[in-house]
Amino acid sequence: MFNSPEQAVRFAFKVRHKSIISKAHNVFIAKEKHEVKSREALSAYDFHAQGAMIFGFIERLGQDELAWTYWMYGDANERKVSARMLSDTYPHLGSLGMDRSSVYQAMLSTSVRNCASQLGITNYRAWKLRRRILDSMVPLERRVLDGLWQWMGEE
Repeated sequence: MFNSPEQAVRFAFKVRHKSIISKAHNVFIAKEKHEVKSREALSAYDFHAQGAMIFGFIERLGQDELAWTYWMYGDANERKVSARMLSDTYPHLGSLGMDRSSVYQAMLSTSVRNCASQLGITNYRAWKLRRRILDSMVPLERRVLDGLWQWMGEE
């Protein structure tokens, strides 16, 4: 069903807050009686089950991998918590030449200009810092996405 592990994780994060039945129950039943559905079509329950299976895999990962996943794909609050966790504990971020609070601010910034103005550095340094942060996260990204892709292939 998915073409890449990134698509699968995005799908899981997108479907987790959606309601399974979005219409009034009586209307849903009346419409369902008149529709002819394919036996192979996925229902809303199937989509939620797939999302739950992907989250089940993600929750079994290590703390750094879990934090990276929520930092990349989570909502604003999850991004803040995960960025704080990663900036405080992930060892590769300590070697960037900046204090961890600056790294945290750079991780939460929405653009290079925003990062530069928050940290009081040039746009070029902000771009380099953001690039170095992403480069230091590559091992986490590979463990999460490659592990998910392999796990989905086995299912």
